Amino acid sequence: MASAYAFGYMLAVPVLTTLTDRIDARRILMAGSALSGLATAMFGLIADDLWSATLIWGLAGIGFAGAYMPGLKALADRLPAGDASRSITLYTGSFSIGVGLSFLVSQLVADGSGWRAAFYVTICLPEGSRARHEYPGSAGTPPSLDASLATLCVADVSL
Repeated sequence: MASAYAFGYMLAVPVLTTLTDRIDARRILMAGSALSGLATAMFGLIADDLWSATLIWGLAGIGFAGAYMPGLKALADRLPAGDASRSITLYTGSFSIGVGLSFLVSQLVADGSGWRAAFYVTICLPEGSRARHEYPGSAGTPPSLDASLATLCVADVSL
């Protein structure tokens, strides 16, 4: 499964990074983040054997390819040269801390509630954050998206 993630990432990075020259990197970043979140949710919901898990985790690798490098480009495109260096350092550091914390949280949840629950929990915060940024405003996210996230985040984790 890990090799499927790396393979998906390896195949998608050159394509998605090149696309950032033609398409606003923020759009690729949002699509990559959404795919990564969807793949994580799908893994927890429907992965039941090696092949389904491998295919879904390959999609997660593609999503990561659409999130990390396009995120750096989106940041660098919008900042003056002096600010870009510090901001990119903060971005990569925050990204690494976030990944590390997600491993910690998912392990603690998996120990207490099972591996499927770990995938549900690690998807709720990032997808909620993505939705809030994609649909800003005082009303928050659209009701259908709120309902979907709420359903996912309070799903029966005893599967």
